[in-house]
Amino acid sequence: MELSAAALRYERERKDLGDEFLVAVDEAIRSIAANPLLFGLYEALPENQRFRRFRMRRFPYVLVYECREEGVVIIAAAHTSRTPGYWVRRTEDEGGGNRGIIVGQ
Repeated sequence: MELSAAALRYERERKDLGDEFLVAVDEAIRSIAANPLLFGLYEALPENQRFRRFRMRRFPYVLVYECREEGVVIIAAAHTSRTPGYWVRRTEDEGGGNRGIIVGQ
């Protein structure tokens, strides 16, 4: 998973930086779960996709999520230097449903 790989890269860069990254991700997820409509739509995508994004302050990542009936679903942790929407092709599984992690239930 991208978050694990990023945490390992940060840890190699500086001791405890990987843990700091994971704490920042956890704080971002808590913020999203507490008020999911506060954060803007991911404008780089077609209008029919209602993904939202939370831009992390300290690290160059955005958490992309969707508000659904079953809760907030984290779709991707996207590095900001990558092409916007590079993760979209991974959101559809073979059964046609979106993948992701449900938070804030």
